Amino acid sequence: MLAPSPRKQSDGHPWQELEKYVTDVDLDGVKIRVLSLEGLLLTKEGMRERDRADARVLRQVLGKPQQ
Repeated sequence: MLAPSPRKQSDGHPWQELEKYVTDVDLDGVKIRVLSLEGLLLTKEGMRERDRADARVLRQVLGKPQQ
């Protein structure tokens, strides 16, 4: 399995920081690494309107207060 480059970032968060939000999911016998909703929320801290809209939905799903 390929790992992300250690220099890569997602919205200012290095992959090493997001790694703790990664979990393995079994999908029909295939192991897939996915980012949890909390980790995904961290990547939605940008200034784009679409990211802000995504962040509102993720906060609602996670039961977190809106900002």
